[in-house]
Amino acid sequence: MCIRDRGYAGALIEGMNVGDLLIAKTIISSESDSLSLEIEGPENSKWLELAKMIAPPNNAQLKVGKLLTVDQVVHTPKAKKELANRFQAEAVEMETLEIFLLARQNNITFFSLRGISDAVNHELIDSSSFLSKDGEISKLKASCYVLTHPSSIKKVLSLQSHAKIATQNLTDFLYPTNLQELVMEN
Repeated sequence: MCIRDRGYAGALIEGMNVGDLLIAKTIISSESDSLSLEIEGPENSKWLELAKMIAPPNNAQLKVGKLLTVDQVVHTPKAKKELANRFQAEAVEMETLEIFLLARQNNITFFSLRGISDAVNHELIDSSSFLSKDGEISKLKASCYVLTHPSSIKKVLSLQSHAKIATQNLTDFLYPTNLQELVMEN
């Protein structure tokens, strides 16, 4: 059994673009400067080696590196750059650490692949005013925010477009036409 964690992440470094893919080799917690977990073990290594054999789709780059888990959306380029400097991570997201800890606790192989949905210099909408503590979006609060911050519409549409690119690249990478051949050979 293998947990294949996938989703979006924001780039923390220059050179990672929308649609690029990051395989997490290390997962870092923003809660503790000392919590840095390596994804190790023969089964995890096998998945990593298989993934490296697949060519990234649509001119995207595939990077293996550090993934930082945080508890809130990092929406400004300044904040992203500060996190990169502090943690030396390539990308940031909000759930991988917890999934990895659960997999590790239960001796389940773990593989994490993230599609980059926003580059380091891309500013996101500040969603803190309409997200609940469990990460759910209040549609009423979000609507009010957009109505009172009309410039946010452009950011929302941009993120939607970028998420579509990241989704397509994740899908093309995870389900290539030659995936069956790779699995059979290995």
